[in-house]
Amino acid sequence: MGKITVRSPKRAYAYDKNTGEFTGVVYADPDPLDVTNWLLPASSTFTVLDDAPAGHVAVFKEGEKKILVDKRGTEYFDENGIHYLINQIGEDLPENALLEKPYIPPTLDEQTKKVQNQCSIRINSKWNQIGQINAALGVYSEQERADCSEWVKLNRDALKALLQRADLTEIDVESDEFWPKLN
Repeated sequence: MGKITVRSPKRAYAYDKNTGEFTGVVYADPDPLDVTNWLLPASSTFTVLDDAPAGHVAVFKEGEKKILVDKRGTEYFDENGIHYLINQIGEDLPENALLEKPYIPPTLDEQTKKVQNQCSIRINSKWNQIGQINAALGVYSEQERADCSEWVKLNRDALKALLQRADLTEIDVESDEFWPKLN
């Protein structure tokens, strides 16, 4: 009777069939019909793939190993404040990428809308619909109605003054310093 040789499985490296990224170690079995051959599992190679340096990943593409940068999950901004997310192996940060959102000053139109909204919020804090109904029904005294009218006038005057400022886009229009004080 002939001598039977038992061979241990051979180490192989599995990779994702779409990205080529190393996914783990697998083992190839010996070919029972040809003792010099190994049965390599699908999407695997005998090429070592688990040796990529930090920030990189080994991939097996087009029959060869490549070490590619791996910045997946990294968020960055361009100089206009547009947000990006890296989600591909091999995609690196662009040369002018910013890791923090840059300050983009508001446009005059944006700031004008913000001032108008702030004026409405401040007027409504004292002279909301309930207050107007109470005034119409005579629930408010003459003094309370006069106070509310004065409050509206003061806020509208503050609105006009703010809209005439040359530095409107450079100031915090929500700051109390630009608005009348609530009594």
